[in-house]
Amino acid sequence: MYADGRKVALIHMAYGYLPEHFPSEKEWNIRYDMERSKTILSPNIRLSLSGTKKIQQVLAKPGVIERFLPGQTEKIALLRSTFTGLWGLEEDNDEIRACPKKYVMKAQLGAGKGNYFDDQMANMLSRMSVKERGAYILQQKIWPVVAKNYMKRPFEKPTLEDIVSEVGIYGTFIGNQENGGKVLWNRVEGYLVRSKAHNVNQGGVSEGGGVVDSLILFPENELKY
Repeated sequence: MYADGRKVALIHMAYGYLPEHFPSEKEWNIRYDMERSKTILSPNIRLSLSGTKKIQQVLAKPGVIERFLPGQTEKIALLRSTFTGLWGLEEDNDEIRACPKKYVMKAQLGAGKGNYFDDQMANMLSRMSVKERGAYILQQKIWPVVAKNYMKRPFEKPTLEDIVSEVGIYGTFIGNQENGGKVLWNRVEGYLVRSKAHNVNQGGVSEGGGVVDSLILFPENELKY
């Protein structure tokens, strides 16, 4: 792939994660050309799909991660200890509608988009067909530790609030798809902490619901609930 007569080595995909990013065949053809080229895509379509909610749900099924870590019982147990409940919605479930506050319904979108909670989720499920439900997954709600911290939002004074936090890990990966695939580089490079008020569902930083935070590590026996 070339741009202005120069060979392109790397394309960072900051766009192309939502259906509205592809309004015509022109956009799809551009993405197709990028995938066919020898340019490194960050991420390519394989990595993009592997991070979807449906793949997360499938990986949580019994026996699936065992395919990728054969014989590594301890690693598998450690991985599964981090999982929350994940289910497909292809079948009807009265318990979900009866107790919606236990779950989050998620679409195949990123950046916190397409998440549905509580009565909104129950109402959507009551109207959707089996085929429509198949585009979503159900996740058991996570109840993290609540802590006090100062929230500093743009153009506002800091306020002391009860907050919950989410840690995301930055990683770098380079692989070769030829000859069955080979990992050339795979490292953890850092982390990102995002915090939000404990009583809100959506806490995206870009939407103003959350803030970028930092970690403080301490012994588990000092944790006070």
